[in-house]
Amino acid sequence: MKRIRIVLTVGLLLSLAAVVAAYVMIQREIERLKPRLAEYASLRYGLDIRMDDLGYAFPDGLRATGLRVSFLGKPTLEAATATFRIRLSDLFRNRSLGTRSLRSVDAEAVKVSLERSAAGGWLFPAPPYPSGKDASTAGENVFERSRVLFSIRGLDIHLATQRGAIHRKYDRLEALYDPSQRSAELNLRGGEEKLKIALGTEPERRVDVEADAVSLEPLLLFTSPVIPFDRLYLGGKSTVREISPGRYAFAVSGRLFGKGSDGSLKVRVNMEGLGTHDGLEEARGEMDLGGESMLFFASSTGGKRRGIQADATFRNFSFERAVACVPTSFRPNLSDLKVTGYLNGVFTTSIATAPPYRTSYRFTGESERLRVLALGPGIRISALKAPFRHTFRTEQGKTVSIWVGPDNPDFVPYGEIPPAMIKAALSAEDGGFFRHRGFSIQQFIEALADNIRAGRVVRGASTITMQLAKNLYLPKARTLGRKFEELFITVALEQELSKRRILEIYMNIIEWGDGIYGLVPASRYYFRKHPSELTDEECAFLASIIARPRHRWRPDPLDSLGAGWRQYVDLLVRKMEEKQLPEEREPQ
Repeated sequence: MKRIRIVLTVGLLLSLAAVVAAYVMIQREIERLKPRLAEYASLRYGLDIRMDDLGYAFPDGLRATGLRVSFLGKPTLEAATATFRIRLSDLFRNRSLGTRSLRSVDAEAVKVSLERSAAGGWLFPAPPYPSGKDASTAGENVFERSRVLFSIRGLDIHLATQRGAIHRKYDRLEALYDPSQRSAELNLRGGEEKLKIALGTEPERRVDVEADAVSLEPLLLFTSPVIPFDRLYLGGKSTVREISPGRYAFAVSGRLFGKGSDGSLKVRVNMEGLGTHDGLEEARGEMDLGGESMLFFASSTGGKRRGIQADATFRNFSFERAVACVPTSFRPNLSDLKVTGYLNGVFTTSIATAPPYRTSYRFTGESERLRVLALGPGIRISALKAPFRHTFRTEQGKTVSIWVGPDNPDFVPYGEIPPAMIKAALSAEDGGFFRHRGFSIQQFIEALADNIRAGRVVRGASTITMQLAKNLYLPKARTLGRKFEELFITVALEQELSKRRILEIYMNIIEWGDGIYGLVPASRYYFRKHPSELTDEECAFLASIIARPRHRWRPDPLDSLGAGWRQYVDLLVRKMEEKQLPEEREPQ
């Protein structure tokens, strides 16, 4: 019995000695490997890796503390701790570690910083992908046992573009990367937000996305702040799959909604379609806002008659019920908004994207014109029929007050505005002013067509009445909420005021330069004249700068115009010669 105890004791001591020796050996290999790992990451991926400590994590891992990774001199990733489960056989057999050696990564308190350059690329290295010539796997199947699991607890993502920066915090991220199947899965959770993404190539290239209350705030970094993405959330499913080389089918089913004070916003969308790397081929689906639905279909045509055709079908679409679903936070100036009207029919439009450029539209069905019954407590359109005081704050914070009426010596009544000035303003800003009721569908479609052809926003579609609505009642910020409010204020202006009065107010309050508001001050500053003395060319110049009043124009500008601006002024003069004003300049 005594001999057995001695044998067991010796065995335990030998085992302990073996464990200690193995630990020392592994720790020695890790210390030797530490600079080589940093050199490998630098040479292969351009990464600068630093850490407070790198040690052995039982039974088969490396644990880094205070991990810091930089790319092109900019911090990219930080982690309080990160444990890398590896294949120890690679460490001892090849005395090196390759991409296939990694089994999993478990990290805590991770901060990722992603920055987008002005050229549009992200300052981030390409993700590691096994190479058939990996030094650690020479002569072996690189895809054997190559699944890698990622688990992160406490993720802080910092995103930055030319438009700004945001921070997003998430509780957990789990991902699986499987090169053998050429697939990846990602699960992201943070509070109520849940996002699942699956990518695969077998039997077809495919991306599946499931979202539950995912914030759209990051989209603010890639678009103009027209839509309040920071208050919008997305839930639903989408799939993109390759049906033939370079051709894809997609399907989307989900909802767009707000929370808190925006909780009444609920938009449901179901859509499917086809596309290629060059763009959309066709899309069809249904959009529902508070029970008011719209069916849509859009397709692109090729060949010599390249273009886009779109149909929107409205089924007794009630403006009243749709407006009721828009939260007051999206329309803070129109808290009492009430409207009537409906659409029941099909709206069709066609846009040519190759010469000859043509656009067309038509509505088939029945409708009741949109009418505004109430706006908000601070907006009384009827008060504009009499003289009134227009007070506003400039972008510099200065308060400006203009009396719009005969008691103001700089006020010019409609009957004293030169016809040439009216023709010039209409030619430059709103050629269909006397024909439309606040909106020009043709003008909107033509502007949309120009923007599609250019691939960016190069032209707006605001009418004079829309500009007046903005100048009288709304802030300068270009948001979806402001555009929404502008629409209904425009309708109310056209309901309450004559075209003559709309133009009269417009000419007396719009900005024509830094601190220059109204036609009389503009005529005096630029040409030292009363409006009644202006020539056609001078009227054309004043109209040409309505859209760009802050260009630091100087007095007597006609002799110093650039070639491009001179051509524009000359074009306006020609349009003025062709334009006819209605009798008494009233709507027909």
